[in-house]
Amino acid sequence: MTDYKKLENQPLKLVLAEFRFSQILQIEQYIPELQEMLRKQYPTFRKSAEQSVHVKPDGLELTSISRWSFASSDKKHAFDISQDRLIYFTNAYPRFEGFAEACRNVLDKVIEIIEPSLLLRVGLRYCDLITADNEDDFTRLVDRKFIPTATTAGIGRTRHLKTENYVETRHGTLSIRSWFGEMPLTCPPDIDNVPVQIKRDDSPSLRLILDFDHIWEAGDESVSFNCDEVLKRLSDLHDASRAAFWEVTTDFARDEKWN
Repeated sequence: MTDYKKLENQPLKLVLAEFRFSQILQIEQYIPELQEMLRKQYPTFRKSAEQSVHVKPDGLELTSISRWSFASSDKKHAFDISQDRLIYFTNAYPRFEGFAEACRNVLDKVIEIIEPSLLLRVGLRYCDLITADNEDDFTRLVDRKFIPTATTAGIGRTRHLKTENYVETRHGTLSIRSWFGEMPLTCPPDIDNVPVQIKRDDSPSLRLILDFDHIWEAGDESVSFNCDEVLKRLSDLHDASRAAFWEVTTDFARDEKWN
């Protein structure tokens, strides 16, 4: 049995959990009460809007969707809510049990105040930033498939390498993506405008970003949005995501580099 020990110097930069529910068009009326219940833990409040494009028979329809963000005072923990989803973020991940408990705290209040009806989707995403001095050092940390191969060395130096792998698991679909090269990114390119603080590097350097994105969807199944059900799905997703990280990283990385 694998010993999944806690890594004291883990390369993890961001973790997020997404909970999609059946649409609540008048969700805005519940936001003041939700903010009052959670403002001591998440005092920083922000309302924003994002554009959504829908394809219709007579053309494209552009709509604006409101989002409400609640962040802790140190901007290490936060959540976003809109009319059909709740997302919890952290850049200071403990072990999964602590993360799940933080999600439970927010979910309990959302269920009590807003009462979402159906659970449509649960997602769990881990974003890691791995650095080393040269390509050879990276091979001591991660699987070689994330590093440029020798077959291209005679042609020239690889500037960027991206990989994508989609795995059907017992509980959903796990996407494992990677970005390798000289760049200033600290998280995947699509991570933007999140309510927790993400340090951006001013200058590029050689690095590898790993992105583990595991998703369960209800499909035709009718699943009630209750806290125990939601967290059970989240736990199932976590088990496979953790195993995937262990599989693509080396013993040296986990036992020495990050321990």
